[in-house]
Amino acid sequence: MLGTPGMSSRASAINRTVVTVILAAYCVWSSWAAWTQNAPDYFLGAAAVGIAAIGVVLDRRWSAYLVIAVGLSLTAAWVWYLFLAVRVGVFVHKSGVWIALSLAPGIAAILVAAYCCLTAWAYVGRVNRQSNSRRNRP
Repeated sequence: MLGTPGMSSRASAINRTVVTVILAAYCVWSSWAAWTQNAPDYFLGAAAVGIAAIGVVLDRRWSAYLVIAVGLSLTAAWVWYLFLAVRVGVFVHKSGVWIALSLAPGIAAILVAAYCCLTAWAYVGRVNRQSNSRRNRP
């Protein structure tokens, strides 16, 4: 389980590395999408994700909050667009398989975002403080 006391620093390093790679890949993709679609507002998201990735690498606690904000924003946007799609009837008269295949990428993205949020909350900026507080005890 993520963040359980006694987790090794190796597990922390592996999880932080995975989150950093995911964030860096998303930053590159968002930047590419902003450039090719001439959508400068996408660069704001790319910058936020890039800054969060740098913070995770540097083990800064503020980056955990930024990762969570990005994850919640991604989830809220997906739910909003799903609501709009249902409202205009995109899923009317479609088979269950078609609907499941249409929703699968979004659900997968939400699960990846949830992993990043949980990992950032459990590991980023906490491991060193926990070990330092144990050292300073009488």
